[in-house]
Amino acid sequence: MIRFIFASGKLRHAGDIIARMSDIYLGTSAFTAAGWLGSFYPVGMKPSDYLGYYSTKFDTVEVDSTFYRSPAPSMVSNWGLRTTEGFLLSSKIPNTITHEKILMGCDAEFETFVDTMDILDEKLGPMVLQFPYFNKEIFQSDVQFV
Repeated sequence: MIRFIFASGKLRHAGDIIARMSDIYLGTSAFTAAGWLGSFYPVGMKPSDYLGYYSTKFDTVEVDSTFYRSPAPSMVSNWGLRTTEGFLLSSKIPNTITHEKILMGCDAEFETFVDTMDILDEKLGPMVLQFPYFNKEIFQSDVQFV
């Protein structure tokens, strides 16, 4: 499977980035989940401190919330400020782009999302395109799909 990622505002083939990485990044698909308080996060820790604490234990996280709505620039900036040096934040492209518009007529939304996530600079990890199930009725031809 060929994957592309955005790093420092440029579309790059994932293999180019991976070939330069000497470390494996370990993380989870979110930094909050039911049951984590007391088993992972110390009892009494405020939810606003979860991401910073998480970044001291793992190297990366997937921010699933970006799939449901594009984050505000202040939120993205806050993620960068709360995490440790070298930490990577992976994000999902908003579902308005992948599910509602299915990459058609969404240039403005996509550009806004990428520009906002680029605030993370060196902490910007892969941007994941999660698509719905595709069947023959979605695309008229394979050319339209590609």
